[in-house]
Amino acid sequence: MRFPLIFLLLIISVTGSGSLLNNQRPDIIRHFGDSITDIIEGKEFLYYITGHHEHSWSLAVPDNSYFIIVSGNTRNNDCHIDTVSIKESVLKWGLDTLALYSHRMQPVARSYYWNIHQRLVLFSSQKEIIFDCFDTDTYSGTDSITFNKKLKELKYLMFWFASPIEIRKKLRSPL
Repeated sequence: MRFPLIFLLLIISVTGSGSLLNNQRPDIIRHFGDSITDIIEGKEFLYYITGHHEHSWSLAVPDNSYFIIVSGNTRNNDCHIDTVSIKESVLKWGLDTLALYSHRMQPVARSYYWNIHQRLVLFSSQKEIIFDCFDTDTYSGTDSITFNKKLKELKYLMFWFASPIEIRKKLRSPL
C-alpha cells in the first residue's frame, strides 16, 4: 500500500510542478510593475521567458521608430529598460507577420526532454494572446521553413535580451 502512495505523490509532483511557466497564462502580465504596465498599455508586445526554477524574461514593445526592451528575472525581481532602434528586424516580423502565419502552423512535439523551459507570447493591444509558443522548437504548415527560421531568430533575440549583461557579452550578438 505504501508503494502506490509514494508513486502517486511522485507523479503529482512531476506533472503538477513541472514549471511555473505552465501556470502563467494571460495573468503573467498582472505581475508587472506600473512602469512596465504604462509601457505596454494599448500596444501589441512580445513576451519571452526562459528558465527552470527561476526565470529570465524580456519583452519588446514598438514605439514609433524603435523598440522598448524590458528585461529582468524572477530571482530578485530585477528589471532593466532599454530602447533599441532597429529598422528591419526580426522584432518587426514578430509583431507584424507572426500573427498572420501562426494560425496556419501546427507545433511539432519535441522528441527529447529539456528541463529548461522557454515561452514566447505575442500579446494584442488588449492583452489577449495571439500566439503562444511554449517549449516548441518547430512548426509544420504552409511556408514552415521560413516561419521556423524567423521564429528561431526571434526566440534567440528575446533570449539575448533576457540574459544578464555579463552573459550577453559571451553570446553571439543578434543585432
